[in-house]
Amino acid sequence: GSHYDLAIAIGLLVVMNVIPVEKVQSYIIMGELALDSRVIPVSGVLPTAINAKKDNKGVICPRGNGVEAVWVKNVSILAIEN
Repeated sequence: GSHYDLAIAIGLLVVMNVIPVEKVQSYIIMGELALDSRVIPVSGVLPTAINAKKDNKGVICPRGNGVEAVWVKNVSILAIEN
């Protein structure tokens, strides 16, 4: 689904050596990308954050989902807009 858009884009940036893999390997990444580069909210961020905590990972998600994700305490949340 479209909630993998951001993960795919970041994966491509890692493969192209734009982003070091060490910067993102400890995160679960989800979000839809709009054609104008905005990161659009998706469903399922809260359960993803719960699972991220169990796996000792953080979450990179759309800013619109950040409020939902921070319900899970002690998880690094990067809520991005574009």
